[in-house]
Amino acid sequence: MEDQLFSITRYLEESVTGPIVLCGDFNIEPGQDIMIDFIDTNALEDRSVHLETTMFGNHYSPQWLFHSTCNAQKPDYVFTRGVPEHWRISLQTMPDDGLISDHMGIIVTVRF
Repeated sequence: MEDQLFSITRYLEESVTGPIVLCGDFNIEPGQDIMIDFIDTNALEDRSVHLETTMFGNHYSPQWLFHSTCNAQKPDYVFTRGVPEHWRISLQTMPDDGLISDHMGIIVTVRF
């Protein structure tokens, strides 16, 4: 995971000049040092910080997926940086009853 976060950081530093909306399943809990460092290094705002969980505990989920955080509650994030004040960003979770995934879907709406 560290290599992936480093790649994202490098891309943001070298290629992105405008506003950023970065969403994804990072499989890292918010309190883990690696996530705290990633957010700080990239000056990101965690727009999903208010979500208590994005997991269902689906019995079909593979146990190897969270080898370091087997009881993961919020591995999914929505980050922003440099977003103009007039942009409105809203999040909505969409449970699928655990039939398709062990994660809730997160719908992100950006209004300019």
